Amino acid sequence: MTSCLVLLLAAGLVWRVLALQHALGRYALVRRERHGWRSQELRRRSANARMPHDSQPYPQPREFRVRCQRWAGIPVWHAESVVSLPPSTAGYVERVAAADYDHLFPAPFSLRGH
Repeated sequence: MTSCLVLLLAAGLVWRVLALQHALGRYALVRRERHGWRSQELRRRSANARMPHDSQPYPQPREFRVRCQRWAGIPVWHAESVVSLPPSTAGYVERVAAADYDHLFPAPFSLRGH
């Protein structure tokens, strides 16, 4: 019984790591800081997207940023921040530079760091 629970826990952790790794693959790496076995990453992507419970009936230009902490290359923690971009960027949102709207993000998600 105990070995079955340990196996289920291990399978759950492996699934979580693989799912997080897959999700992070959609974002471009902007910055990585390494401290021994630990690394902290800032990743971003921009797209026309609808958010859950969005009041707009159509996708809006948005930039998504993710902070991720890895231990020995394995993602163990992440946090996401999203900002809406001006409607004028809708036609070229995939080409918006990271620095263009960096001032809209809170400090942990900005290019400047903490």
